[in-house]
Amino acid sequence: MKVFRGIFVTLPIIILAACNLPRGGPEPALNPDLVATMVEETLAGFSSPTVNVTVTAPVIPSSPPISQPTQTPSLGKASGKVCFPSSGRTDLRGFFQETTRGTLSELAIPDSANDYEIALDPGNYIAYAWLPDFSKSGMYSSGSGPTPFDVVSSQTTIDINLCDWSHGPFDVPYPPGYPAQQTTGTVTGDITYPYGAIPKLTIVAFSKTTPYWYWVGIGSGQSAYSINSLPPGDYLIVAYDGSGHSGGSNVVSVKAGQTTTANVANWGGSFPSNPIN
Repeated sequence: MKVFRGIFVTLPIIILAACNLPRGGPEPALNPDLVATMVEETLAGFSSPTVNVTVTAPVIPSSPPISQPTQTPSLGKASGKVCFPSSGRTDLRGFFQETTRGTLSELAIPDSANDYEIALDPGNYIAYAWLPDFSKSGMYSSGSGPTPFDVVSSQTTIDINLCDWSHGPFDVPYPPGYPAQQTTGTVTGDITYPYGAIPKLTIVAFSKTTPYWYWVGIGSGQSAYSINSLPPGDYLIVAYDGSGHSGGSNVVSVKAGQTTTANVANWGGSFPSNPIN
């Protein structure tokens, strides 16, 4: 047995060649060329099969994208003095309102503080302050209303002084987001009219702490009134008819978020003239 290319092959060639010999005759010598040809043909039948191999490159996972941190501008600051025009100051609440975005920053200012400082996002602001019960307010102002000022990144805007307390409650803004029920109060009461059936009346609430007054009208036969959204403070309530009569109440204190009763029963006192005329 011979070995060709790792395949064991018997030699049928010799047997096939022997079959062609005449019987009983002498065995002729094998033709080497014939043997070589037969061996080559035989080996061709045992040729190794062709193997197709597909090589797939390994998949390398891609790296996740690197998120860039959001760049936020550095904060700036505002600082200034805190003034109060009279005694009896309590803690204040400072409000710093951005004029374009409408955002609001608040700062608690203790009653012992004479100045303040607050960190703010860059922008354009107005600054004002209220007592906790919204009965008195002040602001940073150089005129008739709040004066805008700029806050710049990494810088301090100085002399934003909360020292103008000379304006009425509607000159100084109420902080956005605070409902009217929290910042103002209501006064209500019954009306006693001594001159017959109750006619149409004008009801005026005179502030005793500011030069402001507020009014409502009621119809004929209506024996009660209500004035809503009054800034906290002390008020005198006076009713006026169309005949020159006036009647009033005692001075009452209106508090934020509360309803105060003031009955109109005194028609013989001395009251301010009707401001509606």
